Amino acid sequence: MTYILFLLLPLPFTLTCAYYFNKRKRLKREGSIYITTLLDGFGSYLVVTAIFLEGFFESWIYSLIVLIVGLILIAITKNNLDGIKVDFEVQLETVQNIIVLFASMVLPLYIALTMFRYMPVINQILYSLLFVVVVNILFFFLRKYTSIIYDKLSFRNSIAFRPNGVYLYLIIAGFVFGIMLLNFPKTELNNITNLQHHNDYLETTIGYTDAQNRFDEELIFEVTSSNTGLHQLSEGPILNIYDNHIIVRNRGSNYLYNLSTGVLEELDDAITTQNGITITEENLEENESIISMYCEETDNCEIMFTYELDGIKFPTYDDLIELQNLSYDSADYGVVEHGSIYLFKDDEFDSRYRLLDKKPFFELSRFHFDTYDIDQYNGEIYILQVTEDKEESLFQVYKLIEKEIGLELPFYGHYSSMGLVVILLFGLLPIVNIDYQTTVESFDEIVVKQKEKSKVE
Repeated sequence: MTYILFLLLPLPFTLTCAYYFNKRKRLKREGSIYITTLLDGFGSYLVVTAIFLEGFFESWIYSLIVLIVGLILIAITKNNLDGIKVDFEVQLETVQNIIVLFASMVLPLYIALTMFRYMPVINQILYSLLFVVVVNILFFFLRKYTSIIYDKLSFRNSIAFRPNGVYLYLIIAGFVFGIMLLNFPKTELNNITNLQHHNDYLETTIGYTDAQNRFDEELIFEVTSSNTGLHQLSEGPILNIYDNHIIVRNRGSNYLYNLSTGVLEELDDAITTQNGITITEENLEENESIISMYCEETDNCEIMFTYELDGIKFPTYDDLIELQNLSYDSADYGVVEHGSIYLFKDDEFDSRYRLLDKKPFFELSRFHFDTYDIDQYNGEIYILQVTEDKEESLFQVYKLIEKEIGLELPFYGHYSSMGLVVILLFGLLPIVNIDYQTTVESFDEIVVKQKEKSKVE
């Protein structure tokens, strides 16, 4: 129910905006303003849904179809100037204004509710509304300056169809290139804003769109060592947990951590026991197994069967690991697949946890980052991750923890910190009125002509 509610919530918003922007136009139009509003509003709703709410769709193909239908509705809108000619710019003006307002009001609300989801319900709502208000106050002042630039580049007269409109695309392209050049620290910002377990934009979500994402990590310990011998174990560094101790084994870098006392010890390769704990060289996997392909003798075993649970389809069996007998309130079973842990309760999907999202602040190419081992102990998941450069390696052991969330909403896995950049880009665009500008220019032309006529006389 909440899925449908928040998917349709922007519709009355876009219809109201379409009516307002059509009503305020100074030049008279033929046809019914209500039909125009309906087509503009519903078409704009489909456009913003395809662009900003694409996470509600299981495939980018659905988003593309919705976008095309929305553009078709906008294109057939009867929005002619004085019934003489079709002014497509006027139609685009309405759509542009709706998109700007949506990116300034609705989109920030969805992202804010995601960022503050670990708060109690009242606090989550209040902080989210406050975030939207602050964002719009900021944009109110910033738009005064961007409007000046917008006017000078003749954006008010044309956004896309005049030569000056090219500057808009150059600015956007330059901004995107600048982000790539400066290596925008999205990973750190994702972690700070609780947006780290999102789906990538237009990612095929293999059967789910409504992850609650109530799981986070707690750093148990980290230690830095020289990079010699990091890959000498054929399977990479291994993580074992038993007798209330965490053992990280890697030839040349072995560690023993006491969960009770918090004491970390470095071990020599030759040590087999420490403080009464047997240091095994085997990779123990309690309640953990590789999901296998089962096929009868008559079947072609080379065919990759799809593993499916609660409608979520994992298309290959390679690297699929199942975690059983979990003791979380909202998860008793997990599937590890392609850098993510999918968590289920009573065979119903609940949350997704992204493993590969704790890189250094600047994701420079000299770093290599990977998740080497996942274990569970007393029903809780522990993760060994290693960040290395040419000289040293950082070993980090995390425990997956469950947090209480306020409202259970269907879009907690949809947005990353790049959504904040999108809000900034669209939020700085001014609300335009081509009719007003056209009327002012026409009046100015009349004045000039009258002055010239007076001079001749």
